[in-house]
Amino acid sequence: MQEIARRHYGENQVCSHADYQTLDLDECAKFPFISGHFGMIFAEPLLADRYLFTFLREPTERVVSLYKYLSKQPAEQSELAAAARTQSLKEFLLQANKPKFSQHLWNAQAWQLHSGWGSRKAREQADANLLGDPRQIDPNALLDRARQNLRRFDYIGFVDSFESDIRNIFADLGAPKIKVLHSNASKVEIHQPDEETLALIEELTALDRVIFDEAKKLVSHRSGGTG
Repeated sequence: MQEIARRHYGENQVCSHADYQTLDLDECAKFPFISGHFGMIFAEPLLADRYLFTFLREPTERVVSLYKYLSKQPAEQSELAAAARTQSLKEFLLQANKPKFSQHLWNAQAWQLHSGWGSRKAREQADANLLGDPRQIDPNALLDRARQNLRRFDYIGFVDSFESDIRNIFADLGAPKIKVLHSNASKVEIHQPDEETLALIEELTALDRVIFDEAKKLVSHRSGGTG
C-alpha cells in the first residue's frame, strides 16, 4: 500500500508504519497520506477533511496469522515472539492475561477502533483510562465506541478482498489506474484447532466478531445490498 501511495503522492509525502511513532501530531498532519498499525487514539486529531479507511480481518484468521508470523521472528525481537517460537498456539493464547499480549490477542480490532495504539505524543494527550491493558476497559463501552468509530470510515476493507479494496480506495483518492504489485496479507491456511483452543480463540475475539459482522453488514448496506 505504501508503495502505491508514494507513487501517487510522492516519495516524501507518506507517513507509514513506525514513522508515526517518531513524529508528533503536527508533523504527521503535514503528510497527505498516513497509514500504519495505529488506533483511533492516534487518528482522531488528524481526521478533519481526510478520507478515512481501515482493513479488518476474520478474527480467527487474524489470531492464527499473528501467531505464525511471530513464531518465525527472532526470539529477541519481543516477548511475544519468544513465546510464539516455543509455545503451542493454545499456550500462546493463554498469555493474553498479560498486558503486552492482551493488546494483540484480546479483541485487538475492536480495541484499535475504540482507542488502540498511538504515538508517544498521542498517548501523552490521551485519557489514561484508554491506555494499557484493553481488558480494563468496560467491554460494553469499548464495543459502543468501536461501533461508532467504525461508521466514520469512508471505506472499510477486508483482508480477504485486499487487492480489490485497495483499488477502490485509491480510485476514491484520485488514482483509478493503480497497479497492485503484491499483498503481504495472504490468506492463512488454518489447521482446525482442538476444541479447547478454538473455544479460547472465540472467547478472546468475541467483540472482534461483533465488529467484523457489523462491518460486513455496513459495507453491504452502503453498496446497496440487503445486509
